[in-house]
Amino acid sequence: MVEAGTVFLYLFLVLSGVIWVVYLVRTWQNATAFPRLDSQTLHDVHDFPLITVIVPSRNESRRITACIQTLKAQTYPRLEFIIADDSTDETTQVIKTIVGDDPRFTVMKQPALEPGWVGKPFAIQQASARAHGEWLLFVDADTSFDPHLVDVAFAYVNQQKIDMLSLSPYHTMNTFWERTIQPIPLGLIPTLCPIKKVNDPASTVSLALGPFILLRYSTFMAVGGYQSIKSRIADDVSLAQIVKAARYKINVADGRTLMSVRMYENIHEIWDGWTKNILLGFAQKRNLTSKSSQMGILLGGLILISIAFLLPFLTLIVLIFQWLFTGSLPWQLFGGVLLLWLFAIGVQLYVQHSYSLSKARYSPLINILGGIMIFGIFANAGLGALFRKKVSWKGRSYSATN
Repeated sequence: MVEAGTVFLYLFLVLSGVIWVVYLVRTWQNATAFPRLDSQTLHDVHDFPLITVIVPSRNESRRITACIQTLKAQTYPRLEFIIADDSTDETTQVIKTIVGDDPRFTVMKQPALEPGWVGKPFAIQQASARAHGEWLLFVDADTSFDPHLVDVAFAYVNQQKIDMLSLSPYHTMNTFWERTIQPIPLGLIPTLCPIKKVNDPASTVSLALGPFILLRYSTFMAVGGYQSIKSRIADDVSLAQIVKAARYKINVADGRTLMSVRMYENIHEIWDGWTKNILLGFAQKRNLTSKSSQMGILLGGLILISIAFLLPFLTLIVLIFQWLFTGSLPWQLFGGVLLLWLFAIGVQLYVQHSYSLSKARYSPLINILGGIMIFGIFANAGLGALFRKKVSWKGRSYSATN
């Protein structure tokens, strides 16, 4: 039994190493394939069609100020703004105070949420009915922008003949838990959806990021808007799926020098937000409606997290305690596991640098803690799938059947 256990340990450690190598290679491929946009890459554009910027807002009083202020400062000459507000706090007053008498802005009180709709898709769908622009730009209320953002983005889509562009932002992380947890799931997203394949019209892989989605109004209408994906939590990814499936050209580009977003501000938001995204968004992306299929994916995620993040570190701890209490230590195994753990830290550091996920140098050093928290989030999502648990987000509840 001991020998069999040792064999399995070695196999799992080798598998852990393979996972980290694949993660490293995928990150390098994404880093080299990522189109990078910045304010220094402005192109000469002579035609400036009207762009309608839509900002869905619900209880964003603490975050929306920078968003509106930086939208007002955009240098693109033809913009109209529709803020679809559905707040129960003082957000509406904050918005009106910042907007002032700027005639480009319309603050739309969102009608009551209709059955079957998720809040954000419903807000965008309602606002798009009032849009006059040839292009639509969807942005999140917790995002801030460089003044040249829209200029650069439109010049890029115009040059590349793109129907839908999404930009990856710089992720602001101010607290310990943000810096510990956020780099892990944010680094895994482009690994699961490689940028080169997303930007390849011949590939079926699709991805979009909610903080910035620019697309032709005609394209949005041609795919039926949000009507067919009205219940999707990961509405950005779902929109990219239906747009690409309709054979329109989509792109994801690196916009980290042009925009920044702070997804979650504390551990409670991180826990609830990623539980929601994993339980509903991931399952919906793959059309997993049955309890068994959802549990299968979540169980697989738990196993991979355990092997990649937890196993090397925990094996080191066990070996050190064995040495302290018995005086014996299998040095070859200890050295191999130590190298694997250091390699994992190095890969996580490279991922963090490649995607600008955190400036905190200690984040990769405590990836074991981040791994434990992600394991807990996956487990919480698994319990939600098993018991049809509802996920609460911004005062609304969504179940695993949404």
